[in-house]
Amino acid sequence: MQLTIHGPNLNKQNKGTFHVHTAGCRDNDREVKNNGSVDPYTAEFASRDEVASFIYADHMAEDPSASVADYVADFHFAPCCDALPFSTSAKAGKPRSQPKAAYKVKELKFDAKLVEQVAKRRAGGESLATIAKALKVTTGKAAMAELVATTPRVAVADPAKLARAVAKDRKAGASWGLLAARYGITEGTCRAAYTAASGQPWTSLDYRRKKAEPKPATKAVRPRRQAAKRTAKAKAAA
Repeated sequence: MQLTIHGPNLNKQNKGTFHVHTAGCRDNDREVKNNGSVDPYTAEFASRDEVASFIYADHMAEDPSASVADYVADFHFAPCCDALPFSTSAKAGKPRSQPKAAYKVKELKFDAKLVEQVAKRRAGGESLATIAKALKVTTGKAAMAELVATTPRVAVADPAKLARAVAKDRKAGASWGLLAARYGITEGTCRAAYTAASGQPWTSLDYRRKKAEPKPATKAVRPRRQAAKRTAKAKAAA
């Protein structure tokens, strides 16, 4: 199903950090005009789990204890998405559409109190899933709060220099959440900045796909019968 994803950092997030509509839904225009959606992303998805796995791939890799269900709660699927299954056994496909090269810098705004609470609990050894449940927020939001608390802020005023810095760090393996916390901009801005600097879609670097490690070479094992025959011949010759 072709879906359009709006967020994060929407004006109204009481239903979810991300709002999802079918690509042809008229409400997509309302999300942009009235709800602060910047550069909504449209692609083909087979299930709600797949949407969450795609958006939060970096966060999920950093916190293996969390399940996909923990992140699905971050998404509000509009009634036009009622036909979209909750999960599927099929592998997630890589979205083919490309974001726009031009981008607007949007400042990251985050709840300072939540950042302080998450940092304190993490220092006490609690998992993100436990913290999210205790503070009644999604796991994704708790993970982002931790990044904001622990990542040194880097200020880059020039959009062109910012785009190059984001692209360089992303190619070095930094997650979108980390980049947002580092430069004080939204994840959507980070993705758009990467495209503006590299000329490539922000999906071109997919760290969810790990290269298979080559298996060590093994010596061929001779069949037992051949070994037994050679042993018998050696004894006969002796």
